[in-house]
Amino acid sequence: MASVQASSDLDRLTELNKDGEFAKAYQLALEQRPQMEGLPEFDMQYGIAAVDSGHPNEGIFAFERVLMAQPGYQAARLELARAYYLIGEFDRSERLFNDVLALNPPGDVKARVDVFLSRIEEAKRGPVAVTRRSVSFRVGYDDNVNSGPGDASSLALYDAFGNLYEASGVSSQGDRFSRLTGSLMHQNPINDNWSWLADVSADGRWYEDLNSLDNLSLDVGTGVIWQGDGQFVRTRVSGQRYILDHHTYRNLYGVSVEYQKALGRDLAMGVFGSWNRLEYGAGTRDADMTLAGVSARWRADFIGDPLLQASLYTGRETPRDDNLFTAGSAERDITGGHLGASWMLSTELTLNTALIFQNSRYDGPYYLLTPLTSADRNDRNTAFLADLQWQLSPRIKAFTELSLRDNDSNTALLDYQRQQVALGVHYQF
Repeated sequence: MASVQASSDLDRLTELNKDGEFAKAYQLALEQRPQMEGLPEFDMQYGIAAVDSGHPNEGIFAFERVLMAQPGYQAARLELARAYYLIGEFDRSERLFNDVLALNPPGDVKARVDVFLSRIEEAKRGPVAVTRRSVSFRVGYDDNVNSGPGDASSLALYDAFGNLYEASGVSSQGDRFSRLTGSLMHQNPINDNWSWLADVSADGRWYEDLNSLDNLSLDVGTGVIWQGDGQFVRTRVSGQRYILDHHTYRNLYGVSVEYQKALGRDLAMGVFGSWNRLEYGAGTRDADMTLAGVSARWRADFIGDPLLQASLYTGRETPRDDNLFTAGSAERDITGGHLGASWMLSTELTLNTALIFQNSRYDGPYYLLTPLTSADRNDRNTAFLADLQWQLSPRIKAFTELSLRDNDSNTALLDYQRQQVALGVHYQF
């Protein structure tokens, strides 16, 4: 009875691969693996599903088991060569493809092998320049556009003469919005290890009613990347102009450095640091911000094998003008981090999630005309982000986004929750 069930499961796995349902086939293979791993028929189908669903290293182990059991199985050798090609092991891949050609395979197989050998030859000639362009459009709803408290009418705010004034105007306000983003990135090789990169991007948001909060962010950056032996170093200088209601609200420029090293097939660790100068139109909050932290990226071994990313960082914002007002708005110690996960639900669907937190301890209370608290300001900001992406074609995908944010502050005016939802389309060209 067990052998009948195993045969039925293997037939189902083979069917899914033939139909191009590689993500589903991979999930089924993971369920079958404890009972069937080591059987050449299963390992062959498992390897195909793994490679074509984005897990080439698992496919390599599966195909190698097939060839250990059946050295003459040329289809497994062909798939193994393809898997090595996908992870950049071009010498091994080329040797295996030539082994297949030496046996005078059918014309369609030979044509396929010739394509890969041509690509390997191009890759061995050295890195090539890469340019990526994309544009996205989304519409959505933001229930707290101004990041205000739920009901400010109960807040007691006073002017410099001790007179109480109306605060309800700062309460949270919701509105529908449209958002358009675009980016251009170019990376050009200098030699086998070094490359130069440049990027520009724009991100604009327009509200249906709250037009005074329309905003546009313009970013530009350039830098160099060194990579080799499973590691890379990226250094980048960047600048940003943030425009609010058609007027420049803030300029930012700075430098960042990132180092990352692969510690295995599915694990990479890194460190990063940055310095930024923030300059505001009025000049009263200009500050320098430094951050440093550690990061990790790994493939988890549970349902769906999600790609996980995490970081922890600490830093300091220091105002250029040290006074009572900047102590509660631009002088702070910062700690934070994030944990993100990406699941490939199928060949077309991808789910991305992230939990983000940041704690800011300021050197004084928050001031308007008078301090709003007797204690130094302390903000704990947490956010949950999720998006579901549907690949409609190689260049086009549709997506839906959710953002839940909570700023827990000991300053009532700055204590708020904010939720956003959006639907959009992304085009890469």
